[in-house]
Amino acid sequence: MLRRLGQQGYRAESPSLVSNASITLSHTDPKNIELALEDVSTPSPTTFDSVSMRGVEKCVEHVNEHRIVEKPEVAMVVGNICKKLNTIVNLVHEFSTDALGLRESADDLLDELRTKIRPYLINLDIDMLSAEAVLRYNIDRSNINETRIDWLLTYTKYQKEMRRVLNELSGDVCDDLEDSLDLRRRGEVKQFIPSELL
Repeated sequence: MLRRLGQQGYRAESPSLVSNASITLSHTDPKNIELALEDVSTPSPTTFDSVSMRGVEKCVEHVNEHRIVEKPEVAMVVGNICKKLNTIVNLVHEFSTDALGLRESADDLLDELRTKIRPYLINLDIDMLSAEAVLRYNIDRSNINETRIDWLLTYTKYQKEMRRVLNELSGDVCDDLEDSLDLRRRGEVKQFIPSELL
């Protein structure tokens, strides 16, 4: 799809392209981070392989969630989640603009919502759960007089706010978009997306 009004890349940061680009907590060594970023640029050969690799990756992440981390690592993980959240917020905004403007068919928009946006939200939720587990583990093992407790609590506040945005986006906003597009596709009611959601 092409972006309207002559701009080059319509939803250039497509979730399907970026969804495998998560820097997991298992790649915390600076050498491994560079290697992980290089590996992200090469897509996996099949869907089955990517699903099976995610399962392996989740096992490795689960083991590494229960360890003490330093501030730069937490900053990198929370920053990565923030960038992904910003990307999906912008994508949903562009998507809702298309839905309101009747620029594409309801079938195409509904398909894009279900196959690209929803899976990206799910992947982001998984990344957030992992980051929250690491923060929780480190807070539980810190003494109140340590200086690290300050930045751990600060990053926890950031994480909670990002979680609130993700919950609102994946719940109210996407559900209303999907309901409106489904009704438009069936031709039953010409319902528009409430402006307060935008």
